[in-house]
Amino acid sequence: MIEQKYNFDLSFADKWILSRYNSTIEKINEYLNDYKVTEYSKLIYDFIWQDFCDWYIEILKVQLNSSIDNDYKKKLIQFSTSLYENIMKILHPIMPFITEEIYHLIDNRSENDSISMTSFPTFDKSKIDFNIETQFELIQNVVEEVRKLRASINMVSQKLSATISLPNETTLNIFNNVKSIIINFCKFSELNIGINLPKPDGSTSSVFREIEIHLVIAGNIDLDKEKQRLEKEITRLENNIRVCENKLTNEKFMSGASTEIIAREKEKLSSMQESLKKVKDNFAELK
Repeated sequence: MIEQKYNFDLSFADKWILSRYNSTIEKINEYLNDYKVTEYSKLIYDFIWQDFCDWYIEILKVQLNSSIDNDYKKKLIQFSTSLYENIMKILHPIMPFITEEIYHLIDNRSENDSISMTSFPTFDKSKIDFNIETQFELIQNVVEEVRKLRASINMVSQKLSATISLPNETTLNIFNNVKSIIINFCKFSELNIGINLPKPDGSTSSVFREIEIHLVIAGNIDLDKEKQRLEKEITRLENNIRVCENKLTNEKFMSGASTEIIAREKEKLSSMQESLKKVKDNFAELK
């Protein structure tokens, strides 16, 4: 197995990419067994481009730059290189020539070696952790929310101080696991994370699933534009809440939907109602 080949403690992000890698291979096997080549190709594209390139490679840089342990760095590079080599193997059937070339560049191999003669990677069910994948998806969504908030106030690249207020201890532990990654990805000069933290003075805010994001932008904010942004967000949430409420009062939907779907809709409604309350509070503070 990839992580057993190099004996070191995997970070939260390492465990996430390892889970995504194994769950991807599991799904690949299903598609290939059913001759679903298009679905197989799209699955590989999404995993390589989004999970590995967009996220893990950038996380890898943060982990390497933040450590002074050369032995750890060596093992982390070996781990990620081994993962990359296996990614070339699952990509090989649809991109044979470039993967063959990369396979020889990864290691010192003879001309007689070929990636086509190697075994197709197998998945390890024990390394698939959907809980970690769900937790990491929350981190990704919050980072994207920060980027959208920055874009909305035309402050995309400036280093800003930030506060992220979380609803409970479980979420706090998740965020603390990747605090340095969040700081790097969101271009924060400093980040304060805690439960039910107050909104800092001179900040603009956004809410995602009861998580409050506050960017301190004192002296740089256009008050009128920020009011317009919050008004649009209030309208969006109110419309979504109305749709969800209509669905939950629709007899046809309630009688035909499973208990899991109904529970999910109720949870979504509650989350949106809480977010709306917080956005309205933020708007009121600007008056």
